[in-house]
Amino acid sequence: MAAYTCGVTGLYFIPDAASATAQSILIDKLHKRHQPITSGLYRLDYRLLRSYTTPSSIPEFLQYVDIPHLSPSPFALAGGSPIVTVDRDFTAIVKAKLGALWMHRQTLRLDGHSFDVDDFRIRVGRLLMGDVVRGVLVEVEYTPVDTISAGEALLRDFVDSLDLPFSGRWVLGVELGLQWTVLDTGKLYCELLRFR
Repeated sequence: MAAYTCGVTGLYFIPDAASATAQSILIDKLHKRHQPITSGLYRLDYRLLRSYTTPSSIPEFLQYVDIPHLSPSPFALAGGSPIVTVDRDFTAIVKAKLGALWMHRQTLRLDGHSFDVDDFRIRVGRLLMGDVVRGVLVEVEYTPVDTISAGEALLRDFVDSLDLPFSGRWVLGVELGLQWTVLDTGKLYCELLRFR
């Protein structure tokens, strides 16, 4: 089954040092410059597991990320395998049936808000490990295009237009000419969140 397409998406991460006020400053600037329409909540659940069976110098990791606004099914990514969607009870099955093979490393969660600005969908939230803020995550989706080569500059320009007083790090797709899918966005999240 082919993954359904979506607008091109980029993730912009503002590390914990600037995150105490970053979310409120970012949302304030978004409102002042673009008058967005609030379109809902932004939520994420992420788990990283490490393999017990590989030598410690070359660890294998299993990543699980649940992004309800993106897909009704969570994503899983193991090692160099392609990203896939999985059942909601996937982590419980791994723990019950494969607990001797995988050790839990970290859990992250994100709570925030979603905004619509013309053809852009902007999601902003605090990334937490327990009660510790690890940073602010901004998802920028541009809906009219479906390849990263057509949308990357627009994503960057949108965030640059906010004239933020702090810098962040972009995570963008690398397969420039291929049609963008929700699996590509899921993979971006896995790339960004591993070892946050």
